[in-house]
Amino acid sequence: MKSFNLAVFTTAIFLLMSCGKKEGCTDQLASNYDSKAKENCCCEYEGQVVFWYNKDVCDYWALKGVTSVKFYLDEVLIYTKSPTEFWTGPPTCGESGSLTFTKKGNEEHIIGFIKIFDQNGAQLYYGDQTFHAGECSRYQHLE
Repeated sequence: MKSFNLAVFTTAIFLLMSCGKKEGCTDQLASNYDSKAKENCCCEYEGQVVFWYNKDVCDYWALKGVTSVKFYLDEVLIYTKSPTEFWTGPPTCGESGSLTFTKKGNEEHIIGFIKIFDQNGAQLYYGDQTFHAGECSRYQHLE
């Protein structure tokens, strides 16, 4: 009986030790943060940039004959806006009518490329933006 108890005890210890630490994302900035994880892996991040412009930009676009403005993030059309819509100050991410771009990746700082074209495909803007994990950055377009 003693040898049976010793075998059960030894097997139990072996199983507990072989389980290892729970893997998961231990970075609180990550969108898949796991407070119970003990070993870090597999973090996924998400950042936002709200893009805005004022009346001066709209007036400039009107002088150029722009009737429609298309906004792309990494070659994907995200928004189409009238060039008469503008902001008097920076909107917040996700605010109704705002140009909020969201980017996901496996690093805390993610680079995205924003392009703006008019109705004829003429490029009005091209630039890279850094998306910071868990943050909403504001970018004012100045023509």
